Amino acid sequence: MIFKNSYPTALLLWGACTFQLVIVLGMIVYALVPLINGKSIVLPIQATDPRDLMRGNYVALQYSFSTISSKDIPNDLDSKKEYKYGDILWLTVKREGEVFKPSGIYTHKPDSGIYVKVIVNNSYLLQDSTGNKTLFLDLKAGIEEYYTTQVRAKLLETQIQKGDSFQALAFVKVAPSGNARLEKIEIRKIKK
Repeated sequence: MIFKNSYPTALLLWGACTFQLVIVLGMIVYALVPLINGKSIVLPIQATDPRDLMRGNYVALQYSFSTISSKDIPNDLDSKKEYKYGDILWLTVKREGEVFKPSGIYTHKPDSGIYVKVIVNNSYLLQDSTGNKTLFLDLKAGIEEYYTTQVRAKLLETQIQKGDSFQALAFVKVAPSGNARLEKIEIRKIKK
């Protein structure tokens, strides 16, 4: 009597398991899309703390766009508005020699060029003595942490902090949607 209606139960269980598998596979594919069909760009980086007891060994990275001023870059931002945590903006980049540098920050997705989808972490307005306000944004692109072994994390941090003799570069893939994924970090000795 217990197994009388087992077919609908088995079908329901199979459906639930399949649904969960599809969700997980979708998340994996979404994360891999920039690596598969993204454009390669190289960004100069700086490193901070390499370890976290709860999250493991990684190098926390900062980019030239991690904190940005509305006066330093072309934009369509409302300079009187403080943007909230989680607001999505679009950072355009252009090649300058071997690396790419920020060339604009916009509230709407650009029609062309290479752009990175960034999320506002924090924003604040500063007013100078003449009353002019400048908007500053702390931005995240999802490429601020590079997980590695403890030894490699410490080595990367040490080399990156020797900014006068080493240059740290992040090799990033940017999908047409603006999502970015970090491929690798390379440390190069600066030739003098």
